[in-house]
Amino acid sequence: MNAIKKEITPSTLANDIGLMRANGDMPFLLLEGSSDVLLFKKFLTDGCEVMACHGRENLIEVLEKLMDRALDGAIGLADKDYADYVGFPDHPDTVIFTDDNDMEVSMISSPAVEAVLREYGNEDEAENECLTQGSSVANLIYTWAAPLGAIRLDSHRNDLALVFQNMRYHFVSNNSPELCLKASIKSIVQKSGADNVNFLDEIAQRVAKDLGESPHKKLCQGHDCVRILARALRNKFGKNSSFDNKKSFGELGKSLRLAYEYEYFQKTQIFVSIRDWERETGYSILR
Repeated sequence: MNAIKKEITPSTLANDIGLMRANGDMPFLLLEGSSDVLLFKKFLTDGCEVMACHGRENLIEVLEKLMDRALDGAIGLADKDYADYVGFPDHPDTVIFTDDNDMEVSMISSPAVEAVLREYGNEDEAENECLTQGSSVANLIYTWAAPLGAIRLDSHRNDLALVFQNMRYHFVSNNSPELCLKASIKSIVQKSGADNVNFLDEIAQRVAKDLGESPHKKLCQGHDCVRILARALRNKFGKNSSFDNKKSFGELGKSLRLAYEYEYFQKTQIFVSIRDWERETGYSILR
């Protein structure tokens, strides 16, 4: 599997699109990953081809190569990934960005999360928690997930190259969806090959500042939000622990995608931008 993935490059993807376009004038929607493809396929016309580019840099480079070859009819959707703080990467006009850091963050604030609660949680318990905290389900998830998001932002902004892949989530207690900030920073920094006390303190100070000054939603990353939702379903939003582990919380993300309907997507800036592109080019992507 890894060997196959390594052979997928912007050049091979651009070549594939060129070959397919030689056999028909179909439009292309380029997305970062396979989970994005699963989400967007249900929103597209039958004539639109959708392709996973395996990352934002690849997606942008594919569209640049298509532009160099004067191949039109392709548009890409990339994750914003803290661009509000660190700036957008150089990109052609055929790249649009998610409203939030990624689509999962947006899905959390849609009625899709309520559908997931009805199916897997307890609506009464969730409502009581929201009343107690004076918040909504979505905003509680953002608040609980924001500490990790702030660490991710700090790594982006200061070129720390911290390693988040396969990280452990450190909660304040076994049943709480609230993250322990100090333990999270220490674990991530150690995993990344550093453990200097002053370095840890500097990160903690910057992260605390961001948490105090930034809207929590803008700090969040979707993967973390889904993991937090899995933990909240175990206690704050119900008594369902089936998703609260490393192996199965990905299934919760799948359920969230399935519950995210076209009418929710129509309320996003992404939808507006794609419709504008369709009018300008004459191609049809969205149903």
